[in-house]
Amino acid sequence: MENKFDLAAFHLIKQLYLEPYEKMAPGLIDIVFKSMILGESKEMVSKVNMHLSGKGEAIYVTVCKAYSRIQQYKSALIADVEYFNFSGFKRKNSSPFCLKMLIEAERGKRWNIRELLELRNGTNLPVIIFGGGEECHHDLDPDPFYKKE
Repeated sequence: MENKFDLAAFHLIKQLYLEPYEKMAPGLIDIVFKSMILGESKEMVSKVNMHLSGKGEAIYVTVCKAYSRIQQYKSALIADVEYFNFSGFKRKNSSPFCLKMLIEAERGKRWNIRELLELRNGTNLPVIIFGGGEECHHDLDPDPFYKKE
């Protein structure tokens, strides 16, 4: 099966996250889009760093993880999976939101898809797509085996 780029997912990320940066660095959206299509992450980070004084890595991580989370969310909808696990490692730069979610996940908490759609991380970015916010490396993994007690 051919893996096609999900233009609708990128458009959503552009609307929710990239547009404010585009105002500060015209051409940013084109740079990010082309780097995702061509897989040129180092070049993209360098170009963005030139325009936004060091924000290239943060933007790259945020966009890539958001794209991945959208694909996981879509797969969960197709498979009729309702619960997600918040997973990943605690890092020195993990946000308080992420630390709280990781602790709850370690205790066995799973989040219903409706909870995730309404949950906020302290920013206007939806958790289902952006996790804990900018530079969040954590995952929202669909959990097909979880059953609410």
